[in-house]
Amino acid sequence: MTDSAITTPPEQSAPSGPDQYELGVKYMLGRGVSADLGMAAASFLNAADLNDPRGLYASGMMYLKGVGVSASPEMATDYLQKSATLGYAPAKKVLDALSQGKDISKFQIVIPASEANNNSAPALQHADSNPVTPARILAI
Repeated sequence: MTDSAITTPPEQSAPSGPDQYELGVKYMLGRGVSADLGMAAASFLNAADLNDPRGLYASGMMYLKGVGVSASPEMATDYLQKSATLGYAPAKKVLDALSQGKDISKFQIVIPASEANNNSAPALQHADSNPVTPARILAI
């Protein structure tokens, strides 16, 4: 066998932040996959690790509301601040509402792109969930 006969598989590129965010949306809403809030949280956290502003926002909102993860106001604020620093308007709105002691229940976890830069933020309704208990999903 010669060296020219040996081929290596093409390298697969790692998923991007936007790819991970979109995967989280699919799991959150059950689009093309079974709805799974734990997998949604894991995907959003992966997007956040890749500095995706929407992933940071969604991670913050999941921690804020205790959806798919155990509620953690501190972690929520950290993710939302990072998202706002990257210019994501919905994160700025949530932080403003929190700083003024306003009700944040109207804010969604997943915001359609068409609404990300306007002033509306209709609520996304969720069925009762069984939150994942670790403070951070690392095993996935």
